[in-house]
Formats: sequence, structure tokens, C-alpha cells
Amino acid sequence: MSINELKTIGVDINEAMDRFMNNEMLFKKFFKKLLNDDNFSLLQDAYANNDVEKAISYAHTLKGVCGNLAIKPLYHLFDEMVKALRNDNWDEAIKLNDKAIVEYNNLLNIIKAMD
Repeated sequence: MSINELKTIGVDINEAMDRFMNNEMLFKKFFKKLLNDDNFSLLQDAYANNDVEKAISYAHTLKGVCGNLAIKPLYHLFDEMVKALRNDNWDEAIKLNDKAIVEYNNLLNIIKAMD
């Protein structure tokens, strides 16, 4: 599988490759780090425990990671999630999290299949 398959989930390959100086191996290395990143599972734990402060923290961290890797749809989801959580709109945050679960799992599946 090539990195171009990441385009199917909205990754801006050109922007990301610019950040990695067009080094495809480095690019893949950083994407593969997401497979061992605990922030998403910790975010899910925060939701399960109704812990708004932790949910804000993990969503904000994930927003930054997705921004740095040019994963546009997830970046925007986490950005909206942080806003909803900060505005005490728990119901909206949960809806956004439901969408993030699907998109994040799609991302992980693509990364797992990378050569």
C-alpha cells in the first residue's frame, strides 16, 4: 500500500510530505507511530468516565497530532470536539466522538496496511 491511499481519508499528502522534506520513509515512520499512541483510547476512557477535563486534554493533543500530519478531517473533528467540550456541550462532543471513532479506526487500518 502506498501513502497515496491516505488521500482517501482526507490526508493532505503534499502538505504532510512538505513537513517531512519529501522523505517518504520518515513520513511513514511518523504515521506508524499512531498505532502505538494511547491518546485516542485515553480519550475514549475520558468519555466513558464523563471526565470533561481529560477529554479536552486528549482531544486537544489529537488535534495537534492530526494537524501536524495533515489529517484534515480528523483535525477538524477534534477541533470541533474541543470547542464543544469547552462550551459544556457534552451531547455535541459525544456525536463528534462517534464520528471520530469511525474515522480514526479507518486511519489506523490504512496505516497497518502500509508497506
